[in-house]
Amino acid sequence: MSKRSYPSGSEKRKKALHQKEVIEKLPKLTSYFTTTTGETSVSSNQLINVPHDDSAQLQIAGISKPSCSNFEKEIESESDYSYDESATTSVTSLKPTTPTVSIEQQFSNTEELISHDPADYFHEKFVEINREILIRKGPVYFQNKDSDFSEASRTYKDGNKLVTRYFNKALFIRKLKNNESVERKWLLYSPSKCSVFCFSCCLFNPTDVNLCSRNGCNDWKHINHIILTHENSPAHKQSMITYLARSKAARETRDEALSLSRKMRNLEFIILTEIWSTILERIDKTSNYLQKETITLDVATNLLTSLYDFITNLRDKFDNFESSAKENNPESDYKDLSQRTRRRSSRQSFFDGSAPSVQLNGKERFNVETFLPIIDTLSVHLKQRQSSYEIVSQRFSLFFHLKTLNSEEIRQGCKEFSQIYHEDVNEKERVPLQST
Repeated sequence: MSKRSYPSGSEKRKKALHQKEVIEKLPKLTSYFTTTTGETSVSSNQLINVPHDDSAQLQIAGISKPSCSNFEKEIESESDYSYDESATTSVTSLKPTTPTVSIEQQFSNTEELISHDPADYFHEKFVEINREILIRKGPVYFQNKDSDFSEASRTYKDGNKLVTRYFNKALFIRKLKNNESVERKWLLYSPSKCSVFCFSCCLFNPTDVNLCSRNGCNDWKHINHIILTHENSPAHKQSMITYLARSKAARETRDEALSLSRKMRNLEFIILTEIWSTILERIDKTSNYLQKETITLDVATNLLTSLYDFITNLRDKFDNFESSAKENNPESDYKDLSQRTRRRSSRQSFFDGSAPSVQLNGKERFNVETFLPIIDTLSVHLKQRQSSYEIVSQRFSLFFHLKTLNSEEIRQGCKEFSQIYHEDVNEKERVPLQST
């Protein structure tokens, strides 16, 4: 009998229980992004007196231009991550700063925070947040069926005698003509107001009449007739339809939030968060420099080259991202490690031969199928952009080096420039250079 190659049901349950116990240690998504205390700025002194080559400082129109090396140093000094081999193995520091609770706990702990009394919500200061709370909890949470209804008793005069009436718990059930019983989940009792409310009408169609009012209804003498008339009214039916639609949407939103919370516990999700935080931070800073009005084509080209080298060097830094993710979330692990391993079918093995099948799991699979494609795709597109800038920069390089070129080099450069842009520049109209 072959040895089990996947966890048993008991092991899965123990692991799920353990994961549930460590939910409190999981940080929020926002804690993975580092915040800066101030905006990156470049003074006018940083944009002058920078040479474009090794021999001289070039000036165009009397204004000195910046070199790419200074821009690169500023970008790299502001980045939290360096791909230098001598750097530490940690990537960006993404430590959470405040203790957090998971989405599951936020939903499960609401019963301890939200009042059961509907009168706390149905008042003149009723706002949208109250409506969302009531919809999420549902009407049953606010019914208060086990309250002491004798506290809401009222005395009525019946002929020559006084009769005490109060709300009856049996009113939460409606008897149909076929003797079927249906719960009136929309009917709520308020211990503080000693009155009853209609859940859906107070939410979407409040009025000043009986069950739809802010004070509710406590006319116990006619309460049976009031409830029957109300639940058969078109306004009540319409408000119930509106509530059911909103409730379904709220349930879907909650399910999506819980699903996202479960995904965030996977090591793959945490690693991707750190990867994109590092990449996007560097791209954003490079983009800000490229948008400056004083930047030249040769500097822009070198900045894109620097960004391309930065992204390419990340290809060998997967271990750094993984170790940082595990340091921040030691209980997280790769998703496929807890799943059953798929085997090749015997029929396929028979036709393909006896070569051993290769299956990637955990770290190797995520590195090959996710991390490397991200880096390679970015590198390809950045290389295309950098090449376009480089072509244009070479064509106009003549104007950046006028101070260092001799007459023959300038004459040859003008000839090549006029050949490229022959529709805009006529070579015969060139002014002869005066020999100095």
